[in-house]
Amino acid sequence: MNRWFRNLRIGAKLTLGFSMMLIFTGVIGVTGYISIKTIAERLDEIFLVRMPSIDLIIEADRDLYQLLVAERSMLFTENQSERFAKLKAVYDENLQQSQERWGKYVALASTDEEKTLIPQFEKTRDEWKILSQTVVNGLNLGSADSTQERIALAFGAAEQKFGDMREYLNQLTDINLRLAAEAHQHAQATAKKSIIGFVVTAGSGLMIGIGLALIIGLAITTPLQKAVGIAKQLADGRAGPREDHRT
Repeated sequence: MNRWFRNLRIGAKLTLGFSMMLIFTGVIGVTGYISIKTIAERLDEIFLVRMPSIDLIIEADRDLYQLLVAERSMLFTENQSERFAKLKAVYDENLQQSQERWGKYVALASTDEEKTLIPQFEKTRDEWKILSQTVVNGLNLGSADSTQERIALAFGAAEQKFGDMREYLNQLTDINLRLAAEAHQHAQATAKKSIIGFVVTAGSGLMIGIGLALIIGLAITTPLQKAVGIAKQLADGRAGPREDHRT
């Protein structure tokens, strides 16, 4: 290898040296681009998918709780009163908000885990909704027997379905929290690998560049030094005996 390199012309040696440096620069550039792209994708997943998903699920859950408070308050409020009408408006508003936020979350859901739980939640929610609206609508009848029946339904079957429904929301929240943590860990691991790769590649390129610079420098200076030595010898008349052709 050394003999082969020494036999190369100076131009070829310089070309080889610059080519090696360009290769290392290209490797650093490509690996850096891939790493940055991977980190950006993970950050997008965290900030554009997981965090909004968690927020929407929590907000939908809060809406349902506010709805539940309104429902329970209507149980013990005169159905012809202004307070009852306001509570009914709160109930309807939060029901609509929870459904809108749930729809936005479903549009973001992308994993198999989420897609398995979503229809289960929606089935349970529909069953709970029938029971809850039966309670609210029945309160308009105003009879004592009807009210007692609605109270029993609200604190019985409807409450059970409400708890089942919230359990699905808790599971979906946990899934998104876990996925956000995994994306964060993956981004950190990629960043660490990128730093190590950059240091190793840059260090290797620097060492090889220094080595090539020394070798090419010697390859250039050594012949020049010989040429200078010969020139000095010629100048001093010590290049060797000259034949006298004069007769």
